[in-house]
Amino acid sequence: MQQGKFKYKPDPTYGYLDLEGACALLGCSKSKMYKLVSRREIPHFKIGRRVLFKADELNEYISNLRVEVVTVPD
Repeated sequence: MQQGKFKYKPDPTYGYLDLEGACALLGCSKSKMYKLVSRREIPHFKIGRRVLFKADELNEYISNLRVEVVTVPD
């Protein structure tokens, strides 16, 4: 088996995503996700070398990064 390739991928119906699924959801690269994971900036699970993400936690993570609009008076 190749490194990084798993025979069984997490089933998104249970709310878990592998790295590729999380990248697709967030629209970022694998290297960016690895940096966020290594810095513990994004919620994740590690099972051995495998990294899994809960889709609802990623959606909450993104919601917390929202920048509010500031209106400037004329």
